[in-house]
Order: sequence, then structure tokens, then C-alpha cells
Amino acid sequence: MIIGDDVVTDAGDPVRVSLCWFGDTSLHELTGLYLLPFGFESAYGELLIFRDDELGWWRPDPGGGWQHFGPTGWSDAPRPHRLEGRYPCVLPVLPITMAPSTAASAETVGPDQVGPVEALERSVQMCREFYRAGRLPMWDAEAALTRCLLVTDDGLIRSPGALSGEWYVWRGAAWVVDQRPLDAAVQGLDDGVDGLGPEAAGLVDAGPLTPEPITPDWNPPSPPAPPSPPTSTSAEPASNWWE
Repeated sequence: MIIGDDVVTDAGDPVRVSLCWFGDTSLHELTGLYLLPFGFESAYGELLIFRDDELGWWRPDPGGGWQHFGPTGWSDAPRPHRLEGRYPCVLPVLPITMAPSTAASAETVGPDQVGPVEALERSVQMCREFYRAGRLPMWDAEAALTRCLLVTDDGLIRSPGALSGEWYVWRGAAWVVDQRPLDAAVQGLDDGVDGLGPEAAGLVDAGPLTPEPITPDWNPPSPPAPPSPPTSTSAEPASNWWE
């Protein structure tokens, strides 16, 4: 599994990119970058596309304000207070409030307080909440999810999905939706792939290490083409240099 790098998949498939959530201050500062004199929009316009909580697409308008992508294309609209976008983007600004890169794990809520199955569910939920609050970038959150695995007494690896909350089981070639395991069936918890022993054979090579990503695939629309420079319609007649 590749965490934190852009991965170009087969034609037509979405592209995995490194993402995080940005807050009001960072998003407000974006519009000022268009005032820079080196053609910022043409150089970075494709990177400055963002996504809201409902998976709608946004971009800063070079003329000021923001635009939303709808059925008829890009149009002016009031911006939401928080948006998801590429990290570290191309900007000298911080996301919502970046915390140190320490990830939530099953140790945060241990089996002495709740059962191991619920402890793992809470850890996955905490990873997702930290990511959506801007406290963890995508690759840190997904790295933490790789520790949210358990082995049941049938020798199979199981983990809850970060998006749906459904439980999955690793079947040797893919993650498959399965029933929530019982606490009594848990044999190992919070050791990550390295601590799962022979049960993890094939998971590292075949991957992904987690059944669901921390955020949906990134497949934004293309930004509008920059306007063409005006052309003169009244050219003066050419004159011979020797006249």
C-alpha cells in the first residue's frame, strides 16, 4: 500500500492523492495568491480544487470569491467554512489546526475499559474524526488505520472500514464485508501487520492494508480554461522598410 503519494491508476480510475481538511483562515488566503505576477492560475489551477462535506467541488475564483461546480459547470457561490484539498497543496498556509503526527490507536481506548472489538471501532472512528478535524493529514490517518487490525480464533484478519463502519475480513486476495466479530473470538489486537504473524501472509504484498480509505477517492472536475488574451482586430497596414 502506498500512503501519502499520488498514484495514477488505469485509465478512467480515480487518482489517490495526499489530502487534508482546510479551515477558514487558510482558504481565505488562497485568493491572494492570484495576485502574484507569475501566472499562478495557469501553473497551479488544477491543484487548487477542493471538496466539501457532501462531495461537492470548489475552487478559488481568480477574480475574487469562490466557485462551485454544478450541472452547468463552474459558477460563483458562497464558500463553506471548511474544505478538503491536497496537502500540502502548493500553499504556505496550514490546515485547520495541525496537531503533532501522533495517531489514534486501539491503545487509546483499551480492552480494560471496553471489549477489544469496540476498542478497535473507537480507534478507527477517532482516526476519521482527527482527519476530518484537520488534526491529521491523510497519510498519517491511514498509517494509523494499519494498526487497527485484529485476528480472530479462526486465524483471519479483521478490521472495520473507516468510511462505512462495516466490518471486513481479509480473504487472502481482498477485503470482504463480514459480520462484527465477538470479543471472545479475538486472539490479537493493535499489533499492526508486523505483529499478526503468519495470518498476515499475503496482506502486505496484495494489500491494501486497510479495508477502506480514510476519505473517498479524489476525482475532481477540470478547472475552467483560462481566458485567451485579447487579439487586435485593427492592424495597421504593413510598410516597406525601404520606403
